[in-house]
Amino acid sequence: LQTTRLGNHLEDRVNKFLRRQNHPEAGEVFVRVVASSDKTVEVKPGMKSR
Repeated sequence: LQTTRLGNHLEDRVNKFLRRQNHPEAGEVFVRVVASSDKTVEVKPGMKSR
C-alpha cells in the first residue's frame, strides 16, 4: 500500500513516543492509506455570507 506524508508523520510521532515511553514490546507502527478520495463542493452564496 502507498505511503503518504500524513502517514509518515503519524508513524514517526507514534514510534518516537513509544520509544520514549520505553515500550520495547510494542514493535513498530505502520500507517497506510486504504482508501482516499478528492471531493469538490460548491458553496452557495447564502452560506458564504454566514
